[in-house]
Amino acid sequence: MWDLDNEASVTFNKEFYQHLGQPNINRAESLRLTQLALLKNVNYNHPFYWYYYTLVCSWL
Repeated sequence: MWDLDNEASVTFNKEFYQHLGQPNINRAESLRLTQLALLKNVNYNHPFYWYYYTLVCSWL
């Protein structure tokens, strides 16, 4: 089990589902865009805040 940063998790999930709600954005692309957004955020730009998110099964 990993220790998750609560604020980073909330930020990650909000960002992920905002992207996922856009037309023609699948789960894999939403994850990629979310990771890029967190990399640009000075508070969460270290991979520690997003590396543990993994897509399982169908990525589309």
